[in-house]
Amino acid sequence: MAAEPVIDLSALIDRRGITRFHMLLFALTILIVLADGYDVVCIAYVAPVLLKEWHFSPALQGLLFGSGFLGGMAGPPLFGYLADRFGRKYTTIFGTAFFGLFTLFQVWATDLDQLIVLRLIAGIGISGILPTIIALNAEYAPRRLQSAIAIVSFIGIAIGGLVAGLVAVGLIRDFGWQIVFWIGGLVPLGCAILGIFVFPESIKFLSLQPQRRFEMFVVLAKLVPGEDIPADAVFTISGEINKPKIRIGDLFEGKLALITPLLWLLNVLTLIVFFVVNQWMPTLLASQGYPVEQAQWGTIILQIGNIIGALILAKPLAKWGYWPVAIGCGLSVPFLAILGVQGLSLAIVFAAIFISGMGISWLQFGNIAVESQVYSTYTRSWGIGLCVVFLRLGALIGPVATGFLRNMNLPWVYLFMLVAGVQALNCIAALIFSPLYRKRMDELNAAGGEHVLLPLTGH
Repeated sequence: MAAEPVIDLSALIDRRGITRFHMLLFALTILIVLADGYDVVCIAYVAPVLLKEWHFSPALQGLLFGSGFLGGMAGPPLFGYLADRFGRKYTTIFGTAFFGLFTLFQVWATDLDQLIVLRLIAGIGISGILPTIIALNAEYAPRRLQSAIAIVSFIGIAIGGLVAGLVAVGLIRDFGWQIVFWIGGLVPLGCAILGIFVFPESIKFLSLQPQRRFEMFVVLAKLVPGEDIPADAVFTISGEINKPKIRIGDLFEGKLALITPLLWLLNVLTLIVFFVVNQWMPTLLASQGYPVEQAQWGTIILQIGNIIGALILAKPLAKWGYWPVAIGCGLSVPFLAILGVQGLSLAIVFAAIFISGMGISWLQFGNIAVESQVYSTYTRSWGIGLCVVFLRLGALIGPVATGFLRNMNLPWVYLFMLVAGVQALNCIAALIFSPLYRKRMDELNAAGGEHVLLPLTGH
């Protein structure tokens, strides 16, 4: 009896490179991530307007900023479970529609309590879909391009924040603050509908699901049209170490025992820094006497620095690993420290915000890129999902703690010295992580295709 033909899915994807199939997938995921970033950041632009209309304290403003991130801590475990149980495709579609709907509901909020509750619920979907999108893109990307594709895909977060600022500056005066949430709700709802027709299920995920073998062949016909895939083929995933079922302990196995907690720490610290600067910069500048429209440019410039920093990072990250992230993080520390200094010209403040945004983005996008690589297919959604939980924890701590510190009349200059100190801790953690990441990648590159999907009758 002849042995069944064996097909290595990792090698198959590497050999085909980027095709129209990939371009459609990546384009829609970038658009969803853009909508996600828009909805995360837009409250920073709306808050100064609401402050004049509803008259709330800095502490309540911090709770408004943090409410979405509190909900976001529940999203990744929930959606990570759904993605590993039912697949990446429909989990992503459901999560996108979910956060779009609850963002749209914010149009009709009539007081701060309603807005806080709606942002808390929307945050579950906003953070929940990120792990599934990272996993879906990583599982279709050629290995040599995984870092670059993860970074380019998630530039959408920064672009979304930039778009939110431009919408706020250009439209709130004429259409009211509600226009921000009209756009933030309708765009993801449209993306969810498109996803039904555009998104494939992850081919690597399907290879771990023998009962979905027919669906796998349907996807293969789109991924590699014209290629003869034998009906009795068995499939391996080289460069990964997979098991039939995930245990939480698998996230701490071998070198992951240090890598996983370090990634959690890096995610917490990075988002503390980012969201203090991102959410509070318009308020800081407005408190120094600048008009609201001018103050909103502080966050816009941060997003521009984020985008440019991410674009610069892609090549060094692929070539030298995580070391450039640690260097970029360290360079941003002094610029963060001067953001709270009064009396500086607006040009100097904007320059410091821009450079800070670049340094922060290297951590944000560097973390996203390596998280998509250090975990294998069977652990990827859970591994990335828990990283996103810690992202949201940092995003919650930063704005809320800032609100309470400002309520205690802590001067801005001391606040941003604390932020710079957190970024310095980030730099130390990044320096420790860098050699561990290189060793993990060497371990995975040496791994063969340990998972084999046994053939079923027919296809």
